[in-house]
Amino acid sequence: MKILDKYIAKNLITTILMVMLALLGVDLFFYTVNELRYLGRGDYTIGLLFLFLFLKIPTKLYTMFPWSVILGTLLALGNFAKNSELIAMQVASISVRRIAFATIKGVLILTVVMFVFGEYISPKTEIIAQNKKTQAISSGKTINTEYGLWVRNDNEFVHIKDILTHD
Repeated sequence: MKILDKYIAKNLITTILMVMLALLGVDLFFYTVNELRYLGRGDYTIGLLFLFLFLKIPTKLYTMFPWSVILGTLLALGNFAKNSELIAMQVASISVRRIAFATIKGVLILTVVMFVFGEYISPKTEIIAQNKKTQAISSGKTINTEYGLWVRNDNEFVHIKDILTHD
């Protein structure tokens, strides 16, 4: 049974990663087109644009993970059905419940990896990306620190710590 679990998990993870890569490529293309409007403002160059996009990848992967899992699982199980592998598994007296459990185990592996990505790596890269973009567009006149946002306008400095909303 371990061989079958590994086989299902390997095919499932491979398909999910391929779907995730395809979705990431499409999303990055449209995000790049959207970011081109900032090109040339301040010190925002094509190199910083690609650095910004590279630093946004963990956030984008984390955001599109649920869709990738749904589509990848459907494609992987559909591929098993197309090649009659599901029927062969059932003929070998492996229940549908057992096949579903092997599928869930494969998805759980990716879920743990994406949890680490989304909770630890993604926030750090997102902050770095936004800070680099803000500094580049403002030509170094704006800096975001843990104590708030600082903006320089000629010889005046503006400090924004909190934004309060009135409900």
